[in-house]
Amino acid sequence: MHQSCETLVVGAGIVGTAVALSLGHEGLRVIDAAGPELAGATGHSPGYISELGYHPVLTAMAVETTALCERLTGGDTRVFDRVGSIEVATTPRGAEAQEARRALAAESGVTVRWLRPAQAQALAPQCVDARKALGALHFPDDAVVDAPRLTALLRGHAEAAGARFHWHEPALKLAQHTGRVEVTTPSGTFTAARVVLATSMWTPALTAPLGVRLPIVSIRHPFVYGPTGHTAPPRQPFVRFLEQAVYGRWHGDRWGFGTRAHPDHLADMAGRQRADLPWDGTFEETMQLLSRQFKEWRLFTPLQRLDGVFPATPDALPMVGHLTGDVWIAAGILVTHALAAGRILADLIRGSADVAAEASQALAPARFADLDEEAAKAQAIDAYHGRIAVRRAQHA
Repeated sequence: MHQSCETLVVGAGIVGTAVALSLGHEGLRVIDAAGPELAGATGHSPGYISELGYHPVLTAMAVETTALCERLTGGDTRVFDRVGSIEVATTPRGAEAQEARRALAAESGVTVRWLRPAQAQALAPQCVDARKALGALHFPDDAVVDAPRLTALLRGHAEAAGARFHWHEPALKLAQHTGRVEVTTPSGTFTAARVVLATSMWTPALTAPLGVRLPIVSIRHPFVYGPTGHTAPPRQPFVRFLEQAVYGRWHGDRWGFGTRAHPDHLADMAGRQRADLPWDGTFEETMQLLSRQFKEWRLFTPLQRLDGVFPATPDALPMVGHLTGDVWIAAGILVTHALAAGRILADLIRGSADVAAEASQALAPARFADLDEEAAKAQAIDAYHGRIAVRRAQHA
């Protein structure tokens, strides 16, 4: 099989689909290694959207993404719901960091209010213990999202605009020629005037043969779900304990939580088509211990476990822009920033003047060209654990 098209997007997760929708033209094709069930990062997303980022570009992308989600979903809270979030401090050091976050929110134009411990517990009674909390920040505009459902919705809009999706077509090889790019799949070749790689943690393996090294580090990231059978709580925000790097939410029939407070374990994605690994017990003790962070901790006792994979970059910012020749990328992107990333990349491809200079420079894939591989890996691990954000706050 041989197919020709104007634009080929590799990756049909939420980022690739957002790119396809933002470009929105006939002659656009999207290929994916898996099927519509989305076995990549989108299908494993816990579904948090937090507007306040440590960097202004991250905040702007999150605010844009939430606004686009709200418009596109038309108020369907099964897909997108602004439940808000609470960030809880339990130590004096955490309270200091919390004050810095409150100042950053005010500077960024993100709505926030400070809560007394009792107020925080009232908003999230299963999660927050007023006896242990020193205070909390409430971000009412943060949201939760069902990433696979949202992606399916975006896909429908993209198909209506002329995009065609091809499933079970993993990109095996990229080759650049004058005026075209060839992508080899098991069933044949796609030839396109331009190619967009929206392939998350698989992107470095695809770009290496082009002579481009991308420092996207695949880090194992645990998330667990508690037991079902409990009465659904009133609509309430998701909760983060920043000092402990723990976050949790209600998932419709059970509670779940994840963490970055664990020893570093990198994932080898070669030959894998899923963004999860078999649970081997590496994180079991950590998750059992951290479940006690929540007030009603038995609701969070791990019953279903996910050994997910997180694509980390050295500065915790996505890579969105021109890579080389007729190849573009949108990678290292969380659901929080996905729809904005799609719009930004589409505007860059069109040469639109709407992309802010700060965003195009901050997201440029070439920004790590002078960083050696070991330094890039170390910085990406730091970024994953939030140490990049801490250093920025300390020197702000």
